[in-house]
Amino acid sequence: MVDNGTFAINRSDTFAFGGVISGTGTFAQIGPGTTVLTAANTYSGGTAINSGVLAVAADANLGAASGGLAFGGGTLQFLSGFTSNRAVTLNAGGGTFDTNGNNATLAGAISGTGAFTKVGSGTLTLSGASSYSGATAVNAGTLQAGAANAFSSSSTFTVASGATLNLNNFNQTVGSLAGAGNVTLGSATLTAGTDNSSTTFSGTISGTGGLVKQGIGALTLTGVSGYTGATNINAGTLVVNGALASSVFVNSGGTLRGTGSIGGLTVGNGGALSPGNSIGTITVNGNLVMTAAAAYLVEISPTNADRTNVAGTASLGGTVQAAFASGSYVTRTYTILSAAGGLNGTTFNALTTSNLPANFTPSLSYTATDVILTLTATLGGLIPLSAPNAPAPCAFNINQCNVANALNGFFNNGGTLPRRS
Repeated sequence: MVDNGTFAINRSDTFAFGGVISGTGTFAQIGPGTTVLTAANTYSGGTAINSGVLAVAADANLGAASGGLAFGGGTLQFLSGFTSNRAVTLNAGGGTFDTNGNNATLAGAISGTGAFTKVGSGTLTLSGASSYSGATAVNAGTLQAGAANAFSSSSTFTVASGATLNLNNFNQTVGSLAGAGNVTLGSATLTAGTDNSSTTFSGTISGTGGLVKQGIGALTLTGVSGYTGATNINAGTLVVNGALASSVFVNSGGTLRGTGSIGGLTVGNGGALSPGNSIGTITVNGNLVMTAAAAYLVEISPTNADRTNVAGTASLGGTVQAAFASGSYVTRTYTILSAAGGLNGTTFNALTTSNLPANFTPSLSYTATDVILTLTATLGGLIPLSAPNAPAPCAFNINQCNVANALNGFFNNGGTLPRRS
């Protein structure tokens, strides 16, 4: 091939081509079938895989080492395990990499706007710099890091059930994480959420490394994950509806939600703990620390409230922000936090409310182990019945105030207010 010409194969069957391809031009796979290149080729214009499957057993089958790989919807199938240092460009339509039971490595840079799909058993290792913006789908086998930041930080990674994303002890950042497969950290930290999207990962995360949540979106974890490194929520929301062995640190701008369980929990200044998905309970299997400027977000209905159960001790601080649902309130006390190891005399700094039912006053009280939110009826601007001449005026006439005080006494001693018809 000369003068930048293109040798293209457009077939619908499986076709093996054993001739040597040379020159300065390009080889293109454009048909829906499978083309197998078997010679040590020397063409230098690169390889385009736009449709079907191009199958090779050695990097030399793809021409001169300086030639890149450009994908527009086709598949590169590895017939054996080898390493390629070629630059990879993912165009519209993306590219699929089929390890076909082999272990192979892409050591060159991967760029473009297209998607990256890993299929086939075996392991594909990425060790070059990746900047492509299309989605990454690990549909089978293992996609493994061979260097720090080899995964594209601009890509949404979806790991299918039975497939594995292996950080291999190298720190990685991804746009977001989704799917039902396995993430193996080793000793590395996975940072997810930089694309600001909201995703759900129902698989497992293992290793001694950690997880960092970035971006304004929500990452929901519903699986049982045994990784033991720290989980840091730096932005957005981490929803734990499964189980984490990890201790969680909620930093400024971050929120922890969910109905699952975690290790220990520290909510820093500017961070928020919000149990449940609507109203629900989150479990902390270690100790809880709420710092002075932390927020505890609690949803309350007439019959129930969010709650945090702590197996260890709780050191309280910050502000309880109670959001009341509409309804007729008949239950007056809610346990919103319980620590089996005790509160050790600590309390929250303040209580604020939204949508507070009319004629009720909220307050917090504490036992050795529990935080209790109490609603007290306060009909009218009342004075005690025992002090009719007290200087503070009643909002109504004396008869109306007597009735209101009687209702308050009835309600606050265990009775219920009548419902509106």
